[in-house]
Amino acid sequence: MGGHSEGHPIVFRNWLFIAFGWAALALIAVAFGLAAASIGGEGTFIAAALVAFGGYLIWIIGCHSAVRMDRSGLTLDDVLTRHVIPWQELRGIEVVGGLVFEVWGGPYIRMMMYGGSLWGVVTRYRQQRKVAARMNTARERLQASQVSPEPAAHYAKASTFSAWPPLLIFAAAEVIAAVGVLAR
Repeated sequence: MGGHSEGHPIVFRNWLFIAFGWAALALIAVAFGLAAASIGGEGTFIAAALVAFGGYLIWIIGCHSAVRMDRSGLTLDDVLTRHVIPWQELRGIEVVGGLVFEVWGGPYIRMMMYGGSLWGVVTRYRQQRKVAARMNTARERLQASQVSPEPAAHYAKASTFSAWPPLLIFAAAEVIAAVGVLAR
């Protein structure tokens, strides 16, 4: 759980999940850089596009996800979806085969970052239970700190695709390819 100061959200991320994502991105970059010298020419452009696509998938799954809590409610960023849940719409945060956010009269939301896994079954979801307890504690603290009730808001779900991350990954892959070709 991140620190909290007035006006800033409390952010939860699965740091091990993020570390694996960044390690995979670094491994792909190194492997692509080493392979770029042997690919050469126009083949590096196509290979860089494929690397950018794969890198974007790894980034969106492993590095992008987060749960943000503030006085008005929580925001769940998961893969290409954003869920905005006001406190009055949130029924609970529980562990049922992974971390689950339940909206009153609405869906059960499962995030990939805190989802079910074989390791979770073996450990009886100990890590997710700790995270759920910290989230529920933060929820209680944030709701208690509300000066006045927020205006009625409702649960919302939206797509969060942005072209900038894949374009930046593609540009980085092109730079790596150029260095690999020049090092030839």
